[in-house]
Amino acid sequence: MLLGEKKRLAGGRKRIVVYTRAVHSNKLTGLTEISWSPSRPSIISQGYTAVLPDFRGKGIGKRLKAEMLVRILRELPMAESVRSGNNDSNNAILSINTQLGFEQFIATTTWQTATETVKKYLALKTNN
Repeated sequence: MLLGEKKRLAGGRKRIVVYTRAVHSNKLTGLTEISWSPSRPSIISQGYTAVLPDFRGKGIGKRLKAEMLVRILRELPMAESVRSGNNDSNNAILSINTQLGFEQFIATTTWQTATETVKKYLALKTNN
């Protein structure tokens, strides 16, 4: 088990992964995952959805997420909502999420500054 995977499943979190393979080569083409915490089983977290570059543009990502939603409805009766996080620049997943009925729930802002700016600010504060 990978370190990141251990962290995601810490505290008893449960996970389901759905993946697709090419018919003729059996090569992995894409996957999607969900997880949930036993302490909050009504909230399902949609994790990664990824399609390998050679297989993009064929509807695999949408099919994967749709199949996962079917599994949630069928296998997780405690589920009341599904949360899917992704950045604003991933147009493919944003389009899929919109088509599948996801709506924006929480928006966050990430701030950044150059270290040179911090040095200048600290120098001004030290001199005053």
